[in-house]
Amino acid sequence: MCDICALHPRFFFEINDIEFAGLGASCEAVCELLLDTKEPLKFETEQRQKYTFSELMKLLFPDNRQNSDYHFHITDKQWDTLLDNFRDTEPIDDEWPKEIDRLKKIHIHHVLENQDILQKIFEYIFFRQIERIPEYGIEVVLQFAKECTDFVAIHAQLTGDNKKSLRRFSEQIEYSDVNVDILDNGIRSRYQA
Repeated sequence: MCDICALHPRFFFEINDIEFAGLGASCEAVCELLLDTKEPLKFETEQRQKYTFSELMKLLFPDNRQNSDYHFHITDKQWDTLLDNFRDTEPIDDEWPKEIDRLKKIHIHHVLENQDILQKIFEYIFFRQIERIPEYGIEVVLQFAKECTDFVAIHAQLTGDNKKSLRRFSEQIEYSDVNVDILDNGIRSRYQA
């Protein structure tokens, strides 16, 4: 492996003395590994124990009563709010605001996606943001994962490719704490309203 692949797109964080590690979706190969397999996403411990997402949720958050399944359902008003929040993020390049403008014209009711793929994207995004639960709460992080999955599903209508759209989301949002904060704070303000 070259040096860049040995370090990026890996991520590490710690919660309650448990160290978490993973691979970020800004890498083409990671998106292929995640979305091309038929098997559900699994999380593995150092002891080689494997957990599905729902098993991991029960293990980490035994008192959580939130639904951790993803279902695509978004109203036109929610989509407009979501796009406004994404528009407020700091653009990674000049193309990002143009993509948001093109997304404003998409008819969201025509999104027909494989539920298994969207569930994997949702689980990946939630896991990637799990370290924010102590600050924002599990409800905000679950909603963040849901809205970002909605975004990727609809963005795939521009690219024609879930992997390309997930990678674009990852590059723009996932690796920018500022952009994640913008989206999290928008969600939190809606919850407090």
